[in-house]
Amino acid sequence: MKRGWRGLFDILPGEGRVVSLLIAHSLFMGISLIVFETAAIALFLTRFTAESVPYTFIGTAFVVPVSGVVYNSLRNRLSTPRLWAGTLLFLLAVPLAAVAVLHATRSAWPSFVLMVLVIAMYSLTALEFWSLAGRVLSLRQARRLYGLIGSGEVAAGILGGLAVVPMLKVVSVTNLLLVVPAGFLVCLLCLFGLLRKLHERTGEAEEEEDEDKAETRLRQGSRVSWGCSGQSPKTATFY
Repeated sequence: MKRGWRGLFDILPGEGRVVSLLIAHSLFMGISLIVFETAAIALFLTRFTAESVPYTFIGTAFVVPVSGVVYNSLRNRLSTPRLWAGTLLFLLAVPLAAVAVLHATRSAWPSFVLMVLVIAMYSLTALEFWSLAGRVLSLRQARRLYGLIGSGEVAAGILGGLAVVPMLKVVSVTNLLLVVPAGFLVCLLCLFGLLRKLHERTGEAEEEEDEDKAETRLRQGSRVSWGCSGQSPKTATFY
């Protein structure tokens, strides 16, 4: 059965775990984003009129470039795994902070901020996920598997959209935001699993490189020994 599914999706032996983790990461990332966007739009429309929507676009045009500049700045200061983990922790903390603020005040500005942050959340998740996928997969694997692992977010759009209405019968729109950090927590666990696989692959590559270097040195030593043995006694003594 597993071989049938792997053959259908062109997954080679040894790739199953990595592909599964990437699809799970993409799926729960997408669910978190859909739920966050839905809650942000609902909260915004309950406190603002449609005439205020253009102002959110202006805010987004400012926030998204700033988030990109901050991300690039942190990339120069932190290791890549720490940057990925830090990005997910930030995305996890945003909805938690939003819920706390929304429960603490009845002001309208938190809803406006959430609406502005929607596109920034999408941008940061794309930076984290696709840079991770590019590091974990080789070029040949990426060409073959990018469509498959990216389908997780597409499926999340369908599943998340269908699940929102039943969830709103149980929780309020504000508390719906608590689903978002749960999804990003799963993404964080997937990240740790992928980093472990990446570390194992890096260790194997370093071992192969060390073996190649040792073999090269052995060949060089053999050539030197053969060269010395072919010299005349006087030349050998001189050297």
